[in-house]
Amino acid sequence: MKKRLDLTGKVALVVGAETADGRKLAIALAEAGADVAVTGGGPQPGEEVRLHSWAKEIWSLGRRGFEPPIDSSGPAQLEALKRRVITELGRLDILVEAFEEGRGPDDATPTQ
Repeated sequence: MKKRLDLTGKVALVVGAETADGRKLAIALAEAGADVAVTGGGPQPGEEVRLHSWAKEIWSLGRRGFEPPIDSSGPAQLEALKRRVITELGRLDILVEAFEEGRGPDDATPTQ
Protein backbone atom coordinates (compact mmCIF):
# COMPACT_ATOMS: atom_id res chain seq x y z
CA MET A 1 0.00 0.00 0.00
CA LYS A 2 1.34 3.41 -0.97
CA LYS A 3 1.95 5.65 2.04
CA ARG A 4 0.62 9.19 1.64
CA LEU A 5 2.84 12.09 2.62
CA ASP A 6 1.30 14.05 5.51
CA LEU A 7 2.42 17.67 5.76
CA THR A 8 -0.42 18.83 7.99
CA GLY A 9 0.69 21.82 10.05
CA LYS A 10 3.72 22.52 7.87
CA VAL A 11 4.27 25.73 5.89
CA ALA A 12 5.95 25.80 2.50
CA LEU A 13 7.25 28.55 0.27
CA VAL A 14 7.49 27.79 -3.44
CA VAL A 15 9.72 30.31 -5.24
CA GLY A 16 9.38 30.11 -8.99
CA ALA A 17 5.77 28.99 -8.65
CA GLU A 18 4.75 30.80 -11.82
CA THR A 19 6.21 27.89 -13.80
CA ALA A 20 4.24 24.74 -14.59
CA ASP A 21 6.52 22.66 -12.35
CA GLY A 22 6.26 25.25 -9.57
CA ARG A 23 2.48 25.12 -9.72
CA LYS A 24 2.48 21.31 -9.57
CA LEU A 25 4.78 21.37 -6.56
CA ALA A 26 2.70 24.01 -4.76
CA ILE A 27 -0.55 22.12 -5.34
CA ALA A 28 1.03 18.79 -4.29
CA LEU A 29 2.28 20.37 -1.05
CA ALA A 30 -1.20 21.76 -0.35
CA GLU A 31 -2.83 18.41 -1.14
CA ALA A 32 -0.46 16.82 1.40
CA GLY A 33 -1.73 19.27 4.02
CA ALA A 34 0.80 22.13 3.97
CA ASP A 35 -0.08 25.80 3.89
CA VAL A 36 1.73 27.25 0.88
CA ALA A 37 3.01 30.69 -0.12
CA VAL A 38 3.76 31.00 -3.82
CA THR A 39 5.92 33.61 -5.51
CA GLY A 40 7.72 34.10 -8.77
CA GLY A 41 11.35 34.66 -9.51
CA GLY A 42 10.94 38.29 -10.45
CA PRO A 43 8.69 40.51 -12.53
CA GLN A 44 7.52 38.64 -15.65
CA PRO A 45 4.52 39.32 -17.91
CA GLY A 46 1.39 37.62 -16.55
CA GLU A 47 3.14 36.33 -13.42
CA GLU A 48 0.80 38.01 -10.91
CA VAL A 49 -2.29 36.54 -12.57
CA ARG A 50 -0.81 33.02 -12.62
CA LEU A 51 0.33 33.23 -8.99
CA HIS A 52 -3.07 34.46 -7.83
CA SER A 53 -4.68 31.57 -9.71
CA TRP A 54 -2.35 29.07 -7.98
CA ALA A 55 -3.10 30.65 -4.58
CA LYS A 56 -6.84 30.27 -5.25
CA GLU A 57 -6.27 26.57 -5.99
CA ILE A 58 -4.45 26.23 -2.66
CA TRP A 59 -7.33 27.97 -0.84
CA SER A 60 -9.84 25.67 -2.56
CA LEU A 61 -8.05 22.74 -0.90
CA GLY A 62 -8.77 24.29 2.50
CA ARG A 63 -5.17 25.40 3.00
CA ARG A 64 -3.86 28.83 3.91
CA GLY A 65 -1.66 30.52 1.38
CA PHE A 66 -0.82 33.78 -0.27
CA GLU A 67 1.15 35.16 -3.17
CA PRO A 68 3.52 37.82 -1.82
CA PRO A 69 4.47 40.31 -4.54
CA ILE A 70 8.14 40.38 -3.60
CA ASP A 71 11.07 40.16 -5.97
CA SER A 72 12.93 36.96 -5.05
CA SER A 73 15.76 37.42 -7.52
CA GLY A 74 18.61 37.68 -5.01
CA PRO A 75 19.70 36.45 -1.57
CA ALA A 76 18.56 39.57 0.34
CA GLN A 77 15.14 39.50 -1.33
CA LEU A 78 14.77 35.79 -0.60
CA GLU A 79 15.57 36.37 3.10
CA ALA A 80 12.94 39.14 3.25
CA LEU A 81 10.45 36.81 1.58
CA LYS A 82 11.13 34.04 4.10
CA ARG A 83 10.59 36.51 6.98
CA ARG A 84 7.28 37.59 5.42
CA VAL A 85 6.07 33.99 5.16
CA ILE A 86 6.91 33.45 8.84
CA THR A 87 5.04 36.64 9.76
CA GLU A 88 1.97 35.75 7.67
CA LEU A 89 1.78 31.98 8.23
CA GLY A 90 3.61 31.56 11.55
CA ARG A 91 6.53 29.43 10.42
CA LEU A 92 8.46 28.13 7.41
CA ASP A 93 9.28 24.43 7.17
CA ILE A 94 9.78 23.82 3.46
CA LEU A 95 11.50 25.99 0.85
CA VAL A 96 11.26 24.97 -2.79
CA GLU A 97 13.06 26.79 -5.60
CA ALA A 98 11.26 25.74 -8.79
CA PHE A 99 12.98 27.87 -11.40
CA GLU A 100 13.23 27.10 -15.07
CA GLU A 101 16.74 26.75 -16.44
CA GLY A 102 18.42 30.11 -16.85
CA ARG A 103 16.08 31.91 -14.47
CA GLY A 104 16.22 32.30 -10.70
CA PRO A 105 18.05 33.95 -7.85
CA ASP A 106 21.51 35.33 -8.49
CA ASP A 107 22.72 33.03 -5.73
CA ALA A 108 21.07 29.66 -6.37
CA THR A 109 22.84 27.94 -3.50
CA PRO A 110 20.59 26.12 -1.00
CA THR A 111 19.50 28.14 2.03
CA GLN A 112 18.72 27.04 5.54
